[in-house]
Amino acid sequence: MSRTHSTTLICLYCFEPFQRLTSRIPPTGKTFCRREHYHAYYQDYIARFTDFFVEGTLNECWPWQGTICKQTGYGRFSVHRSVQLFPEHSSRSNNAHRVAFFLHYATIDPDLLVCHSCDFRPCVNWSHLFQGTHADNTHDMMQKGRMNMGARYWQQAHPELMLRGETHPFAKVTMLQARAMRARYALGGISCKTLGAEYGLCADAAWRIVTYQTYKEV
Repeated sequence: MSRTHSTTLICLYCFEPFQRLTSRIPPTGKTFCRREHYHAYYQDYIARFTDFFVEGTLNECWPWQGTICKQTGYGRFSVHRSVQLFPEHSSRSNNAHRVAFFLHYATIDPDLLVCHSCDFRPCVNWSHLFQGTHADNTHDMMQKGRMNMGARYWQQAHPELMLRGETHPFAKVTMLQARAMRARYALGGISCKTLGAEYGLCADAAWRIVTYQTYKEV
């Protein structure tokens, strides 16, 4: 006969202890003593939201202390399914900085991004947030020198580390063979398909070699 085990938990809404079967504890660890408290907890989203950051001066960032998305670095905030903060979607989970912008200004344009003037993604300080298009966000990033462009590209900064020609791991011909292919193609009378077949290449690869699209240093 199997034995069931119960664990004493604390309700996140009323902070009262209660018993629950260990097998029924949700993976998130968020537990409530009754269903009504579960609904009330997620519906009172304004009070919960302010619990996840410490409000300081307007000049400093207010880091989000709740869930942080590993892929984007933005804070995430969940609301009850009956609460629809933004008209563009009905997802329970929203970016924390968008919620901060909405709660302070009481409005939000669903067609625009909420951007950070401080460039600190977990920040929920409403004075550091502004709405703009993708172009506005990109222009702001370029002005601050945060976009890799020109001499900041890795290929431009480290040309000696670029693998080109026969040094590339997928190269099938040597530099001498590439020179020979170009010389024969320049004389005429041979197609790229035939020329490539002799060197184990497809017609497209042979065309890129004889037109100097690859092996440019040869």
